[in-house]
Amino acid sequence: MCPPSQALHLPVPFGEQKPCHNQIICVTNFDGEERKRVKQLITSLGAKYTGYLTHTNSVLICKKPDGVKYKKAKEWKIPVVNVQWLTDLLCGYLDALRLPLNQKYKIPNLVNPFILNTELVSRLLVSNTSAVLFTGFSSVITKQLHKIADHLGLSVVQNAKDCSHVIIPSLSRTIKLFEAISVCKYILTRQWLDDSLDQAKLLDEEKYMLKDTKNEKEFSCCIIDSLHRAQIKPLFQGMTFYITPSVVPSTKDLTRIISNAGGTVVNRRPSAKTILTQLDDKGKPTFIVITCNNDLHLCRDLFAQKINVYNAEFVLTGVLRQEIDYTMFTITIPT
Repeated sequence: MCPPSQALHLPVPFGEQKPCHNQIICVTNFDGEERKRVKQLITSLGAKYTGYLTHTNSVLICKKPDGVKYKKAKEWKIPVVNVQWLTDLLCGYLDALRLPLNQKYKIPNLVNPFILNTELVSRLLVSNTSAVLFTGFSSVITKQLHKIADHLGLSVVQNAKDCSHVIIPSLSRTIKLFEAISVCKYILTRQWLDDSLDQAKLLDEEKYMLKDTKNEKEFSCCIIDSLHRAQIKPLFQGMTFYITPSVVPSTKDLTRIISNAGGTVVNRRPSAKTILTQLDDKGKPTFIVITCNNDLHLCRDLFAQKINVYNAEFVLTGVLRQEIDYTMFTITIPT
């Protein structure tokens, strides 16, 4: 597959709010197909295209410093720029809008006016594969963050399985975090979005990784270490779970959490005899029953065979730490 040769071939890095929605742009010294391409670039950025130049135009796109429109734009102090100004904007480089205009946008390129900035293209293609998931914020703040993500060309998803970045204010035990920690690449503070918006580009994530000393101590985990473990091997790979009806969180939520961590959930529980045989090469059980006090009567045969059953924390704390603990979360039958 050939790399993109035109900005119009690239994914659009912004949502409904396009960066030039308030601009009226005119073009000069382009003919035929080139003029059509420039017009497409202009409309893709949300600007209004005019074939004529008046005092109301905000910018003139010029191939060479010549002609009536060029002279009038200079006389009326309308900014005159080359096509690179448009292509950089379409690659998500919003700094191009800042005044005074960068000198590189004032120099005509007669050889290849549509040449792409490879660094911007690379950054854009990375952002196009990035999808953010918000959790732990109020609905008002979530809407604000959604707008910032749109502006940066990021996808916003609700399904944790589809996310690459989790944005969270602090370490909190939300269902979305439990679902996402096994599949995402980064868990970040909102500062990553705010600073990226200020600099009009996606910044390196490492500086913005969530570090919540107080809550990490309370939950006995380190989020950065947990992410690292999750990316090496799925926590519940090769394991099967059965969840009794009254467990909280719901079977639906726990199923997503387990599935994202590589495990399988079944609707019908096998016999105690069958469960006894399901062990890994270290003798650890690979079939796990998750239950609660209300459902202990459903596990009498397991207790009779001295088969351990576990509460929901086997899954929840397990994915938060990305470690399996076969002793801490067992449920014992009341005597």
